[in-house]
Amino acid sequence: MRLADQIDWARHRLLDTEKVVFPDNGRIISALNVGAWQVQKAVMKVAPDKFRRHTFRNLEVGKYRYQLPRGHVRMKQVFVNYGGGEIEATPGMEMLIERGTYGNDLHYVTTGGECVLSMKPDKSVEDGLHFLEVPVISMADDDDDLEDQGLSSALHMAVVLWAVKLLKPEGGEENKDLDAEILSVLGDISTCYGMDGSGDAVFIDGTGLGLGEDGV
Repeated sequence: MRLADQIDWARHRLLDTEKVVFPDNGRIISALNVGAWQVQKAVMKVAPDKFRRHTFRNLEVGKYRYQLPRGHVRMKQVFVNYGGGEIEATPGMEMLIERGTYGNDLHYVTTGGECVLSMKPDKSVEDGLHFLEVPVISMADDDDDLEDQGLSSALHMAVVLWAVKLLKPEGGEENKDLDAEILSVLGDISTCYGMDGSGDAVFIDGTGLGLGEDGV
């Protein structure tokens, strides 16, 4: 479901198709992106490797600090190509490193929005730094579709409902009904992404997600 369609659905549920309460789409888009993250977290409990993104940086001579990609949850792997093919870097080293501390072993650490390598390149290599990361799925343009980012279309209505929940006043029976609707849609996670390995449907903890008292 495209962002434009999600906005239309949210306005419909909010009874604001005439754009009286929300004259522009800014707050609705923000709420939809929060909803997308909440649904992504629920999916990752079942399929932790479902969301991944490959990002590349050019290696520069003598430079060992590189800006991390924006909008990621965590780094899964870092590969470096010094000119002879990709080498996987091992995570973990001192925050402040001295060149050559690890000899010929390649390590990295992520700190302060940067990826710090233990070995400086002696030549520039295009796309020589390769990040495999878990991104935060989000939308900004009307044609953005969360399905392109790994979220099954069967779960998109949960994103809309979560946004509606955020934009409505807190409390009341209507919000409890929204919680139940969201959990009902999240119950499709097992169908969309498989079982948990035991052959049983995965239990979705609603309280852990800030939804009501029961799971699915």
